Amino acid sequence: LTVLMTSRAPLRLGGEHQFPVPPLPLPDAEVPASREVFGQFPAIELFRQRARSVSPSFELTAANAATVAQICHRLDGLPLAIELAAARVKLFSPRALLERLDRGLQLLAGGARDLPERQQTLRQAIAWSYDLLDAGEQALFRRLAVFAGGCTLEEVEAVCGSGVDERVESSVLEALASLVDNSLLVSLHGNSAHQEEYEEPRFTMLETIREYASERLVSSGEAEEMRRKHVSYYLSLANAERAESFGSREAAWMARWEEDHDNLRAALGWAVQSRDLETGARLVLALWRFWIGRGYQSEGLRWAESVLALDRAADQAGEGAPTLSASKRAFLLSVTGNLAMSQGNLDRAAALYEESLNVHRSLGEKKIGLALAMHALGSIAYEQGDYERAALLLEEALSISREREHTWGIAQVLFAFANVIRAQGNLDRATAMLEESLALFRSLGHTWGIARSLNGLAEVAREEGKVARASQLYGESLELERAAGNKPGIVACLEGLARVAIAQGLPERAARLCGAAAALREEVGAPITPVARAEHERTVVAARTKLGEDAFATAWARGHALPLEGAIVDASGNGE
Repeated sequence: LTVLMTSRAPLRLGGEHQFPVPPLPLPDAEVPASREVFGQFPAIELFRQRARSVSPSFELTAANAATVAQICHRLDGLPLAIELAAARVKLFSPRALLERLDRGLQLLAGGARDLPERQQTLRQAIAWSYDLLDAGEQALFRRLAVFAGGCTLEEVEAVCGSGVDERVESSVLEALASLVDNSLLVSLHGNSAHQEEYEEPRFTMLETIREYASERLVSSGEAEEMRRKHVSYYLSLANAERAESFGSREAAWMARWEEDHDNLRAALGWAVQSRDLETGARLVLALWRFWIGRGYQSEGLRWAESVLALDRAADQAGEGAPTLSASKRAFLLSVTGNLAMSQGNLDRAAALYEESLNVHRSLGEKKIGLALAMHALGSIAYEQGDYERAALLLEEALSISREREHTWGIAQVLFAFANVIRAQGNLDRATAMLEESLALFRSLGHTWGIARSLNGLAEVAREEGKVARASQLYGESLELERAAGNKPGIVACLEGLARVAIAQGLPERAARLCGAAAALREEVGAPITPVARAEHERTVVAARTKLGEDAFATAWARGHALPLEGAIVDASGNGE
């Protein structure tokens, strides 16, 4: 006997073979497409059919197709949600409907009267499943609403396994499995699309279900405690590794933070909203390298500026309002300056660094923070072409770093100082500084610093006419940046290899690499710096002159169209 049946949960019978029914397929939200392409996806076709049943004149058009696709994405491809939303086309245009989906469960109602009551609104459909859970499973379900973008078993146990309900404490794994079985939670482990991406099981809620869980969490009175535990956990995670102590673990931590980026955003949002200065500052100070390395500079700068604004407001309020300590404020100012500088906003960065320097000086101690502020201002002066001022600032920063025996600081300043010395024409001294910087970063196992020092040595070798050596060093740097996922570093290597290609008489390769670098700069929002721009323009002019306008444009476009991995593979190749 073979029985084919549908159920909200597995029957758990002998001989049972489960076939999970996923949400309806959706187009890639990031890729523009035509009405015809959108119309081939079942979720969008279901929306069209249900919309026409209440509004016969409705058509999927070039003007509304992308909006309908966004609606279906927002509803996670859930058929019932799409049907209920489409029924509202009688009242709202697709654009107006999309704008109202922040009130999803309230809007998604009004199903046909001949349907079971639980299918007449999305809230009732989810509530029906929720009510069939036992008390421990219900507690875990609503607590999971604090997570954004998913979570691991370890994270669930740390945040949700509180003493409020011992059944959650003792059987988190069993409760998670039950929620997956009841289609209230999605496990990404075992799904072929994610097997290699996640080594540990990772759980996530569809947004419409998470909205209902959040409502239940608030009504239970546990919301404040769960948010506090959530923030505490991710604050500990963010502070587990600081930028200067990443070492060889940089790639692993970058990947971990990328995976939990939405949770870190939620923690920052809670800190800013609740005016928790200390938590907000600690998160910004821990995450700034991640934001720059993964192309989130604009977002990181907004968070940093928000925390700084809270501190300034508290300082102006007076009357015992909690503010950051002077040393932490100075560090936060420098980090905010780093984020501004990564976007090419040198004036804003310089103002923040100057303020940081003044705070450090007011403390009256020659601590490493003072050296880092001077190092930052020296780097700004270098980018502005003021090599004399840059050298003075970096000389003092190096002296303080050596006095404090701060290995990471010494290595950082040496790298920046070498750029200035190279620009002044002293290639031998620049090489010595870069080699010392490289040795120090290697002693720390600091991947990011090693890659930068190799890049600097490659640039010196190229200027000395040692083209093969420069190509080798750029290649080594590129592999490290690739492993760490550091996109600004990858850009620097692509542009360096383009200069090498010109020296090798390979203008077509140079043009491709320039195009690939430009695409990556656009993606991460990292404009080329003033000093780098002059050298880069010489490379572009040389390639265009040797190829001719049409051939150059074709090669540049080929590079620009390459995905990141394709660009790296192309850059790692030998010659043409």
